[in-house]
Amino acid sequence: KGTYHTDKPFLLIHGDDSNRGTSKLDQAEAKLSLLVKSWNRKILDTSSGHRYQATVDQTGHGHYSDWTLFYSHLSEKRAHTRERMDLITDLTVTFFNTYLSDKPEALPLSHPLLRDVRALGLGK
Repeated sequence: KGTYHTDKPFLLIHGDDSNRGTSKLDQAEAKLSLLVKSWNRKILDTSSGHRYQATVDQTGHGHYSDWTLFYSHLSEKRAHTRERMDLITDLTVTFFNTYLSDKPEALPLSHPLLRDVRALGLGK
């Protein structure tokens, strides 16, 4: 059995799963998503280090990989995709600069594309 606690800083960035369909695969993904969300809540609530969580609106699994870089020319929503990729990159690089490179920067947590934002343990 794993532990759900750390004193290390971490950042959870989630895709938006509100547009999920009704196929059996979509239903299975929805069940899995509920399980993962319970794990995320547990580690967020029991950890003691700086921890962040946010959902980026209108993103899917591919927005968090190089896939969108290679296939963005196929998308009719190129600007939409680029804006979300840039936000994900900004969040990630800012977090890494702050906690790995010791160059503190403010995470862009008030960005209009973010929702369900949580920043915990910052007063410690």
